[in-house]
Amino acid sequence: MPADADPGPAPVSTVGPNEPAAPGADRQSALTPTPDDRTGDLGARADRTELDPGDVGNVTVVATQGFYVSDEQAELVAFSGDGDVLYYDDTYRVYFDVDPVPGTASTVEYVASSHRSGEDCAAVETDRCTYNTYRRVNLTTGVDREVHGEVTPRVTSARWHDVDRINETHVAVADIVRDSVRVVDTRSGETTWEWHANRTFNRSVGGQAGDWTHMNDVEVLPDGRFMASPRNMDQVVFVEPGEGVDENWTLGEENDYRTLYEQHNPDYIPASEGGPAPRRPPTGSGAGPGAGGTAASSGPATPTASRTTTAS
Repeated sequence: MPADADPGPAPVSTVGPNEPAAPGADRQSALTPTPDDRTGDLGARADRTELDPGDVGNVTVVATQGFYVSDEQAELVAFSGDGDVLYYDDTYRVYFDVDPVPGTASTVEYVASSHRSGEDCAAVETDRCTYNTYRRVNLTTGVDREVHGEVTPRVTSARWHDVDRINETHVAVADIVRDSVRVVDTRSGETTWEWHANRTFNRSVGGQAGDWTHMNDVEVLPDGRFMASPRNMDQVVFVEPGEGVDENWTLGEENDYRTLYEQHNPDYIPASEGGPAPRRPPTGSGAGPGAGGTAASSGPATPTASRTTTAS
């Protein structure tokens, strides 16, 4: 596949194991308005501009949550180094993570969602639901195609905040609904591996029912592990498939805000880029590194997490 080639249509699935597929939402036209899938008084606009191929050298792409945190329109926007808008898309109700596609000059993959109702939610048996989509867009041509999409029940805390690509056929999903990190085969829509937070955390910690962990980030590490961010636990954990959480790597401790405070989008920094970062000792006596202990001064990198004041 050429570096900036469109991946083609992908299957759309629902959260249940035996539920029928929901309709997809592929878009190819860069300038033609698309059907509005939002609710409320935001209006039915899906304005789009394309990035000039000559401007790809110094571009910043931003995905915003819009009215979830600021009463503003959610959007996917590319800016030049001078702050000029080079690309704009406000098709979805909310946008989350966006990442450049390695080996391409102007293609990104992003996570977005919209609220649905009625027949669109029949597969999950709720009156209202959320459509989550992971998409790839070439900013110079405007070609935007879905890589993977799912319908999830409810419209509150029912979204994916982050999806990271593992390879050409598989992605890792930080799933708030399932309180899990899972691997999805984008060719079939099937989940091929999944780690649930209840394997590590007691229900007495974290958030309320329906938004227990608020799993808002996942990173695929070079050694095959996954770094996950259960925001409501104020921790970042490292999960090794087949083994579970590596407690010696856990960063943070619930309600110990000296280290992490409802973090969002933690980034893994390898030793080649300045890691590892020292960790703060846990509160109380006798707490082991699994609760957020001190990392060794050498060896693999530990994560650095960004702190946000939003409720994302």
